[in-house]
Amino acid sequence: MENKPYAILVLSHKSKFQLERIISFFEFSKFQIYVHLDKNAEFNISDIKGDFISIEKQLPCSWGDFNVTLATFDLLKFAFKDGKKYFFLISGEDFPIKTLDYFNDFVLKNIHKDFFNVIPINLALSNPLLRNFKRRFNYVHVPNRQPDNAFESVSFSIKYRFKIIQQHCDFLKFPVPNNIYVGVNWFNLCRNTVEKMLVDFKCNFLLKSRLSLSLLAEESLPHSIFWSIHDPKMWVNDSLRYTKWIQGKSHPEYLKLDDIEDAIKSESLFARKFNELETLNYLESNLVK
Repeated sequence: MENKPYAILVLSHKSKFQLERIISFFEFSKFQIYVHLDKNAEFNISDIKGDFISIEKQLPCSWGDFNVTLATFDLLKFAFKDGKKYFFLISGEDFPIKTLDYFNDFVLKNIHKDFFNVIPINLALSNPLLRNFKRRFNYVHVPNRQPDNAFESVSFSIKYRFKIIQQHCDFLKFPVPNNIYVGVNWFNLCRNTVEKMLVDFKCNFLLKSRLSLSLLAEESLPHSIFWSIHDPKMWVNDSLRYTKWIQGKSHPEYLKLDDIEDAIKSESLFARKFNELETLNYLESNLVK
């Protein structure tokens, strides 16, 4: 563990093969892989091959589910307790687009810096490309999955019925919270920042309670906590993720062979997302060059 002082935190919900490719890429490096696997994935944590650490509790997750936020902080907490000095959060559908030497140099140069896309809520609400953004907060979010236990079953039922009433009664819609921050949920954070975020996450009950009712809390709660504790002089407002968006869609496009050259030439560390073996093979072959 001492020869792996840095952490790659992976939120995985599909594609066992690609997850194993990520693990293999960082196997002989200074980066330890930590995995949270969606409890509803089609494979088990014990099926995954390679050198990685599984956190203690695997939560069931669906798109926009507050469990994604809980899994993110569980990964941070687990790796922090292991003494890691720098933390990268990625998806199991992502892949590095820089060499291991580049990653090593990046951490050495930026060991006290944070790279995280964070903007005030009012900027998101005024963006014409995010016309429905406020709906994330106006209605209670009901996860699109089967309840994991009896408590969740009751909770989902109450939320579902209340959401229907909200949709018919405007006065029951929740107001958008003031003074919160949003952005993409992938980041590169130093140890000092992670320590402060873990403390604030544990203590800030009101913020957690409010944003736990919203859609995609992983794109608002970590950012709001980060903003309250970060050092502006050591922050870069960029997560360094190469992503291809199509206007009007809520998910990034899967990258193809034609995208690889531009991705590698970018300043980004990781690209998202991939779902083709041929594309990954081509990417890795170009990284070797």
